[in-house]
Amino acid sequence: MTRRDRLRKAAGQAFVFLGLVALGGALLAPRLEIRERDRRLSEAQASVAALRDALVAHARDEDDYPSDAPAGRVPEELRPFLDPGVALETEWFRLDVQRWEQLVHPEPPLGLSPRDTIAPPPPRMVGLGGITLHSRDTVLLASLLEAWGGHRSFVRDTSWTLVLAADSSAADGP
Repeated sequence: MTRRDRLRKAAGQAFVFLGLVALGGALLAPRLEIRERDRRLSEAQASVAALRDALVAHARDEDDYPSDAPAGRVPEELRPFLDPGVALETEWFRLDVQRWEQLVHPEPPLGLSPRDTIAPPPPRMVGLGGITLHSRDTVLLASLLEAWGGHRSFVRDTSWTLVLAADSSAADGP
């Protein structure tokens, strides 16, 4: 076997090796991407659940939700209820807390007829809490909407919002 034949054989083997490496990379890359996306979703869901638990605990103890806070920050009155290790801001998402007021009209007492002159109970303001996750990752937003679909949550543009009612109906999570 001449030197030229040995070089051709070696070049052929190198091309086969490079082809196998490229094929392996092509098969492995989507799996790694899916694993990374699952990790991001798990981190976001854990952060939302921890923040929700803190909001519900605060609402039960203080009979109201805390004040608003800028994205990535915790309202001061919520700090005692929240584990300090919770990620409110990462490379992939930012969480913020909102508080809204809702006007509630109580049901009139049962058994009243139109001739009764009893005034209905007056309406009252009830606080609502909210968690918003901001992200440009639409799959993350859609996954949160699916996971929390049984609760009051919605996606708008690049954010997902979970609404916590006064009765803390989202306390059981996804």
